[in-house]
Amino acid sequence: MLVYIIGLLSSLCLALFCYEKTPSSRIVISRGELEIRDTYRKFNFLCLLPLLPFLLISGFRYGIGTDYFYTYVPEIDSILSGGEGFKEPFVNLLIKFFGLFTSSPTPFFFFTSFIYLIFVFLSINKYSKNPIMSILIFFLSMVFFIQMNNIRQSVAASIILYSFSSLKDNKHLKFFLLIILSGLFHNSGFLFILVYFIYHMKFVKKHFLFFSFILALSIPFLGRLFILIMSSTSYRYFLMSYLTNEETTWGYILYNLVIFIISYLVLRKDIKMNNVSFLLLLIQLISTVIPILSFVIPSSEFVTRLDLPFVTFQMILIPHLIYKSKKGTFKVGISLLCILLFSFITYYYIVKQGYHGVLPYKDIFGWF
Repeated sequence: MLVYIIGLLSSLCLALFCYEKTPSSRIVISRGELEIRDTYRKFNFLCLLPLLPFLLISGFRYGIGTDYFYTYVPEIDSILSGGEGFKEPFVNLLIKFFGLFTSSPTPFFFFTSFIYLIFVFLSINKYSKNPIMSILIFFLSMVFFIQMNNIRQSVAASIILYSFSSLKDNKHLKFFLLIILSGLFHNSGFLFILVYFIYHMKFVKKHFLFFSFILALSIPFLGRLFILIMSSTSYRYFLMSYLTNEETTWGYILYNLVIFIISYLVLRKDIKMNNVSFLLLLIQLISTVIPILSFVIPSSEFVTRLDLPFVTFQMILIPHLIYKSKKGTFKVGISLLCILLFSFITYYYIVKQGYHGVLPYKDIFGWF
């Protein structure tokens, strides 16, 4: 764990010097209605420097992640030998391209880590009200560890994260192009199109709490619908006996529920005029509902993978909550609560339970 902590501290130190101050908000008239519109930081290459420690750790890892030897190394060998490979043709083409130079899987792991971190840190620079807190949440919320295991889906999730402004600002073409790009890495990226349609339903913004109750009551139906869809697709292997279990992800459910309740209390008066607040709260609602599907779907592994594109937004949500909190004591309280909550979740799942197989850390050079 020491390697990861050193990487985090190094990234935070770099971040202290690399980000501009938080952009201010402005009130505009959009479609005849007043709207509080957040401005974004402009891109500069310095904003990418804090990703370097994470890139060194993730890009040069060896045997890290349960899928490293179980899925990726065998599939890469199979593809280079003329096998069928992954469901995503673009990923297979990438592997074949790297195979022109070497049969080692390292270039693929380094490239996917690089693409993932590029989109994550571009998003932090552009959207975060507090990049330092975002980097901390990025580490403590497990998504950094998850991407070393669920590689293709994590890359897709990072591209979806970057599509945030395109969705919020109704840049439809750019949004769908980014969704298509995410789908090239993992077809779960197309799931985020559902958010596009919900976001544009005026009823949801006006009656958000009522919509939340309706969505919660629909969980049994949604769970059975997902099972039906899974049974007729390549994802039916998640329903096989060795991947099914009766274990409900209680810790995962509770922490998402706590984050949603805090988010609603802070943003409930803001969502009708601020589309950033509305969209972040909507995504967190979905991120809270999906883990509850584990009561119906007998595969907690599938449920947590399904939630990944949504839970990734918490690195933007938490700084936004702190920014929107009016009282200084409340800001400190939210900050401490979230840090403690995320730290406990990461310790329990990553360190104690050994989820995703990221400990102990090993690199290709044999230094660790």
